[in-house]
Amino acid sequence: MNAREVVDVVYRTLSEKGVDALAELVAPDVTFVAADGARIEGREKALDYLRRERAALNLVEDVSIVAEGESVVVLEGVVRGKHDAELTLPSGRHLPATGREISLELVVVARVANGRITHVRRYYDRLGLMAQLGIALGPPSA
Repeated sequence: MNAREVVDVVYRTLSEKGVDALAELVAPDVTFVAADGARIEGREKALDYLRRERAALNLVEDVSIVAEGESVVVLEGVVRGKHDAELTLPSGRHLPATGREISLELVVVARVANGRITHVRRYYDRLGLMAQLGIALGPPSA
């Protein structure tokens, strides 16, 4: 499969079967970079993060491919959900359920090798997400 086909299968599998069905489509040494810059190394950790994120936010993604190369695919779209369970961010911060609806524009850059996702980086408005969840952001603590 080429990079576009792999990404198409990943998103179709994710929406139809869930995170657990992605294992064979993700490289064991995958790197997942969250919007806050946190790096998650390894398939099990990356899939666990996605599993917890999707459970906490009941996410539905509407994405489409906007650019592709031999081994890179760029997607953009909207992700929607409802924050009805605790969400643990890659930084380790825990956000208790707020019950609020969210809607975010999203860009995903995915790298593919040997028919598997090897690197994913997601971009979205983190401040916009926190505002939608009603979370006050103050200055960093010392």
